[in-house]
Amino acid sequence: MPPLPFQIDRSSRLSLTRQLVDGFRRAIADGRYAKGDLLPSIAEITAATGVCPVVVRSAIKRLAAEGLVNPRPGIGTVVLGSGAPRWKGHVAILTAELSDNFSNGIIIGHITRVLMKAGYLVTKIPVLLPEENPEVAAPTVDLLARGITFAVVFYGAEHAIKDAVVKARIPFVTIGGVCRKAPLFKGNIAIDAWHALPEFIENCHAAGVRTITEVAFDRGSQEVRTVLGNAGFSVTLLPLFKIGKVPKCDSVTELTMAIIDKLLATGREWLPDVLFCSDNIAAEGTLLALLKHGIRIPEDVSFVTWMPKGDRPVFWKRLTRLETDPEKDGDEIGQIILRVIAGGSVPSEPVFRSVYKAGETFPTKRP
Repeated sequence: MPPLPFQIDRSSRLSLTRQLVDGFRRAIADGRYAKGDLLPSIAEITAATGVCPVVVRSAIKRLAAEGLVNPRPGIGTVVLGSGAPRWKGHVAILTAELSDNFSNGIIIGHITRVLMKAGYLVTKIPVLLPEENPEVAAPTVDLLARGITFAVVFYGAEHAIKDAVVKARIPFVTIGGVCRKAPLFKGNIAIDAWHALPEFIENCHAAGVRTITEVAFDRGSQEVRTVLGNAGFSVTLLPLFKIGKVPKCDSVTELTMAIIDKLLATGREWLPDVLFCSDNIAAEGTLLALLKHGIRIPEDVSFVTWMPKGDRPVFWKRLTRLETDPEKDGDEIGQIILRVIAGGSVPSEPVFRSVYKAGETFPTKRP
């Protein structure tokens, strides 16, 4: 078998699937594989790259979705051509790598489905932020220059990569960003993750709540604390990353549990009427630590969390939560992006609205 016209770089931060797709896409565009040719078999690609067959099949499936190949059982993967006429444009979705989570994954998946169904090729580009890589803009510009016709910049990444998008002269929108005027900037798709706060506040007043502590990994949400403070509550922040040294942990849940456990070892006096997790990833570790110390929920402390629909920590009581719907939000954002690409404007009303979902962990009347 002749060698592949590209190599896999295992030191690259791009996934193996992405490298295979990009490699074969370029090879087809360059004429290394002509229309009617067969790509190497899955076994041959595996032998040449050291990549497992599951990853190879995933790459071929993506190439087929792009209209570049046609996998035919008993024959092989037939090249259909460059596929250029198939796509109306190429949209890049840029996210800060460390902001990738359950909710963002679902949202991006639904945006991708909406755009591809409408005839647009979509590529997700995770970006290291400046504190991790001061040269972050340079490789981003290189990536954007490769046929990208429109860009979507997710919240958390807009400051780091806005300049790169502008330098690449690509129209773009931000999602939940704070980008001001810039060349080819088409607007910000506003989000309202705290839309349900008024109902949460109403229930707190009805339950006689006086003190609320926000549990978050870093600075939490100043917006939330300000609104709660203006509503008459005594509000504090429990920043998990700033509590002090804890044993080395293998997961975020374990880290959260260790930090809360350290606090509870000193006593329960610091516990408020309500613990509010503004980061759903912190919720599981917080709950486990409370249970370890025999703290009853909601009898000893009420518990409320922000959480995307479908992503709930294991707990035998239904959690009271401010819930967003990433599937619905992704579909709605996808349609907004299509309208903007067609020359429309970004709506002023936010998407991503949270809804108050009453559970068994709040409210309660404290003795």
